[in-house]
Amino acid sequence: LGHVMLAACLIAADDPAAAQAELARALELGDQTPLREWLSAVCALRMGDVEAASATFERLRDQFDALSRSH
Repeated sequence: LGHVMLAACLIAADDPAAAQAELARALELGDQTPLREWLSAVCALRMGDVEAASATFERLRDQFDALSRSH
């Protein structure tokens, strides 16, 4: 979780490239959380990769919708 929290701080400091590197490290360490994915999409959006960001946000919305229907 440390790399994800550091990434959130880097996003707030307007350094999405460094944040994306921290999120990649979190993934290498096994972090599969929606928070990491969402922050990665925010980084992509901030770096101008609208398509990647949109695809990730859509995937997360689909996961949320499926989860909310099951409860």
